[in-house]
Amino acid sequence: MLGGGFISDKGRDDALERGEDFHSTDSLGYFCRSFLLFRGALMNNEWIDGWRKKVGKEYINIPGCTSTSKNLEVALGFSKCHTKYEITKQPVLFIYSIRNYVGFAGFRLTDK
Repeated sequence: MLGGGFISDKGRDDALERGEDFHSTDSLGYFCRSFLLFRGALMNNEWIDGWRKKVGKEYINIPGCTSTSKNLEVALGFSKCHTKYEITKQPVLFIYSIRNYVGFAGFRLTDK
């Protein structure tokens, strides 16, 4: 996430609503205006093994930067789950839950 990403989003014509503006009147409180983003990938099995062992036990860190989509179908397309793939690979869907309290700490591309 970008440290100052929420500043650039605030300047957009289609800026996301920020949770801090609604938390006192929304039943979700500090999690209001949160949203999901998706990323699909076809990954080598050994890349996944370390993460699989951590599920439910600890925080899972995903190093580096990635692009995501609000559209699940787009993400599934990147996973190649609908194609034949080698036995050494596995389609993976990452689901990011984004808490948007003080604004989105990233940058968004337009559809144009």
